[in-house]
Amino acid sequence: MKKILLFQVDQPMNVKLALATMKLRVEVIPIDRFNQKVGNLVSGTYEEMTPYEGEKPDGSLLLMSGFTNSEVDQVLYRLRNKKVDIKFKAVLTSVNRDWDVPKLFTEMEREMKAIEAKYKLL
Repeated sequence: MKKILLFQVDQPMNVKLALATMKLRVEVIPIDRFNQKVGNLVSGTYEEMTPYEGEKPDGSLLLMSGFTNSEVDQVLYRLRNKKVDIKFKAVLTSVNRDWDVPKLFTEMEREMKAIEAKYKLL
């Protein structure tokens, strides 16, 4: 099933409107579930645990699951076309599905810094 999870997105309705004709499931994940594995958040099978009380990650994140490369491109195009500002965009993988949300944010930040450093060298 094609699904998009939104984390700390200021105006989730703008995402839903930009992608409305794609007939996707878009779900806003509250911060109290940030200690769950992202794979569990996608599947809706939550582990029994106390709500997340850690530090709030920096920025916003959109996580896509079940999309082809072409569909990912279409989502990104529509968001860009409607000027929807989301700091990080990710796809659920066999590696990140076992991460909790803060770990996903940390890795996205690390990747962004690595890419920025690479372009500064060019």
